Amino acid sequence: MHTSNTDIPTGKFLGELCSKGHDWNGTGKSLRLKSNRKCIECRKEYNHANKELINKKRMELYYENYEKEKEKRKIYLENRRKNPEIIEKHKAYMNRRRREAGIATREEMYANLAIKRLKRHLRDMKPVTVLDLVLAEQDRYDKGENSFFGLTLYSRQKAKLRKAIAKGNAHFGHISRAEMIKRWKDFDNSCAYCGHKPADPLELEVEHVQPISQGGPHTLSNIVPACKTCNTSKNKHDMVKWYRKKPFYNKKREAHIKQVLVSSPYPEQQLELLHQWQVAG
Repeated sequence: MHTSNTDIPTGKFLGELCSKGHDWNGTGKSLRLKSNRKCIECRKEYNHANKELINKKRMELYYENYEKEKEKRKIYLENRRKNPEIIEKHKAYMNRRRREAGIATREEMYANLAIKRLKRHLRDMKPVTVLDLVLAEQDRYDKGENSFFGLTLYSRQKAKLRKAIAKGNAHFGHISRAEMIKRWKDFDNSCAYCGHKPADPLELEVEHVQPISQGGPHTLSNIVPACKTCNTSKNKHDMVKWYRKKPFYNKKREAHIKQVLVSSPYPEQQLELLHQWQVAG
């Protein structure tokens, strides 16, 4: 059978038949490696039989070379530290080679990149109005205030949660700062019952519509902000009955309280603890 040289893989050649008789394509010869003149089939059999040993040797060689490279790197960095002029010489050499090849130097590339980013930024930039600046300043102020405001409200609900747990009442766990801040904003930082709006919204207390002492759950669906007077007056009374007897009773405020509480999540397994108007929604 005639075999042309083009059929022989790169880096291989046809040599005499090996001791195991590995005939390559019926030529009566074995295909051997040019590097070590060994039969490739014999090599495959050896590699397959000694796979674990070979892998172990490879890993040993890898870590040996790794340690050597690590030591070389350490020496190189130490030399650079002692001889900073080496860095400058290397930079000058690389810049010269780049210019000869028609490639921008590293400094030029960084400068071009910065210019491109600046052009893109200027292209996408929107004109800033006085209103934008006022809103940004207001947002910064609100975030600063909310950090303390939210922490205070969170601490207050945390104390209420401990009370609910001690009495074995239903709860969702901690109510987040953001949720407590939103609940105050739902009532415009004023008392949910009488509508009093203090200069400092932290004067308002965490009021459970259905008192914890009467089995009320510690959930967002049972909390409204209330002034100290209303909170003390309501005490353990039923909210609707107590509220409708008060001179400051307002039908719209009562409807708003119900709407806000109904829209808040509450544990379905504890529906019997809530008022019927909360469950019915």
